[in-house]
Parts: sequence; C-alpha cells; structure tokens
Amino acid sequence: MVRAIQQLIILMMLAPGISYAAESYESSFIENLPTLTKSDDDAGLLEWTKPEVNIAAYDKLLVSQPHIILSADNKYKGLQPDQMVLLADRLAASFMNRLGDALEIVDAPSEGTVLMNMAVTEVLLKKKRGLLSYTPVGAVAHAATSNSTVKDLEGLAQKVQLQGANLEIELVDATTGELLAIRILKFGGGDKMKGSETWDMVRQEIGELVERFYTNYTAALGAST
Repeated sequence: MVRAIQQLIILMMLAPGISYAAESYESSFIENLPTLTKSDDDAGLLEWTKPEVNIAAYDKLLVSQPHIILSADNKYKGLQPDQMVLLADRLAASFMNRLGDALEIVDAPSEGTVLMNMAVTEVLLKKKRGLLSYTPVGAVAHAATSNSTVKDLEGLAQKVQLQGANLEIELVDATTGELLAIRILKFGGGDKMKGSETWDMVRQEIGELVERFYTNYTAALGAST
C-alpha cells in the first residue's frame, strides 16, 4: 500500500501542468535567494512563499523605490540617472494604482503592512544616433510621476528594451523585516520591430506585468483566508 502511494506521488509530480521542481535562477538584486518554483498558472513567473505565512493578515502595502539594473550584456551605457528614476517612478505608480484595489496603500510601516521591494533586472539598452536621441542634462524631471513630458517618456522608450528583462519582487513584513514571499516575473510579449518603440508600448508591457502580479497575489490572498 505504501509503495502504491509513493508511485502515485511520483506520477503526480511528473504530470503535465503540475510544477514542483525547483527552478534555477541567479539574482542580481535579492540576497540569499530561497528555492523558487515555477507558477502553475504563469510560465513566466517564479515564486516562493514562506511556509505557513498568512498573506491575508497584511492589508496595507508600502512600495519602495524600484531599482533599475542594466544587463551585463550591454555595450552601451547611455541611460541617464534621471531616466532610471523616470522608469522606476512609473513602475511604482502602476503597482500602487492596481494593488490599491486589494490593499490600502500607505507611506509608512505599521502592523499589517507588507513592504514591496523590487528591481527590474537584465534591462537592455539600444544606442540611437543623431540629434533626435540627445537628451540635455536636467531635461527629465525628477518628479517623474507628475512632471515628465511626453518627450521625456518617448525618449526613455527609445532607449530601454524591457522584453527579456525580469522584475524581481521581495515582499517583507514592514515592521519585523521578515521575508514573506518572492516573485520573479519575466517581461513577455512578441518581438518588436526596430524603431517601433514608443512609450505606449512600454506602458503596455508594464501594465501586463502588473496585472500578472496582481492575479498571482490576489490568488495567494484567497488561499490564505
């Protein structure tokens, strides 16, 4: 009987669509990365949740400033610091807007607050030539979520390649520092045609990624209640 149960477990682990195997991943942002598994519902998402943690106990969200980490494969390092801030601010705003439907967005830690640390890693850059690609120092406003112009955003879109990049997310208890969960999402989508990059396309890529995380996180909330 015991042997039959063992064989059944092995068959279940090998069955298509059921993922129990650990996934290999090297992070340039998260230290002491625990063993990750591939999501059953999203092939481009790796996940880890601390055993027995009650995600539903956290009803408030504090979002820290995202990090932008360029790929080591870049030959061109032309992304300016203010442009990194612009991309990071837009990413944070997208997450807060969407997750505000499920959690209270706060700006200080308190009991029941989950802190979201995140980084976009393996970002590729595209070198552009000519005056149209020139961005004067100070042209990109630091208050990116409210003061950036269309020209700033379009200039950013011409430089970054998000497809193939990763979004690494740590969810931490904001008062104790306890690591609660990790999610690694790969930017997806079809291949872009050269010269077709626009801010609307970048915004759509970010929006799709945020929606994938929202679906995964709210499912975890439901499973914890």
